Amino acid sequence: MKKLSTNLISVLLFSITFSAEANSQKSQLDSLHMLLHAKILMLPLLNSIDKSQKVCNLIEEPITFKILKAKGFASHIIFFKTTISWEEKSKFQFVYNGDLIFAYNSRDLMIYKITGFEENDFGKFYNDLSSGNIDYSNASRLDLKTKNRFTKAFSVENIDLGCLFDSIKKHKKRLPCEEPLIRLDRLEGSKGIHK
Repeated sequence: MKKLSTNLISVLLFSITFSAEANSQKSQLDSLHMLLHAKILMLPLLNSIDKSQKVCNLIEEPITFKILKAKGFASHIIFFKTTISWEEKSKFQFVYNGDLIFAYNSRDLMIYKITGFEENDFGKFYNDLSSGNIDYSNASRLDLKTKNRFTKAFSVENIDLGCLFDSIKKHKKRLPCEEPLIRLDRLEGSKGIHK
């Protein structure tokens, strides 16, 4: 009996360890997939890509990012921010300075451009949230109906969700949360960008 319980404990410990390692590997794969998609979306923001090797080099290059705190969304939704800039000594010069914010659905392997881009994907993100492709944790379908309820049920660090909620309605002017990063060569007096 003692030998059986020892073996059972060993099997349980092995399966817990194996499960933890598998979850850790899945988490690493999710992060790699998330960053790969973000890098692909960042390619048009580079100064120039004259060789296909540069694309491969950018894909291999690590990027720094920060996971943003969020409330109301299920754990398979990850919001993250990366900062791009023109750096003279870098292998990759971006013609923009500023933050890009993404949302990543690790369950469906989808990435959404939230802020910093010429066109954002918040409308698609909201539609996926409304249709149930994205789950929420402590919210209900009713919380998706009005801006007030939406901003009480959901929040994300560094993101004005109220403005983004307004952006999905028809409007004539760009809202502040829809403003893309400005090309450095379009800024008055900008120096250092050579084509």
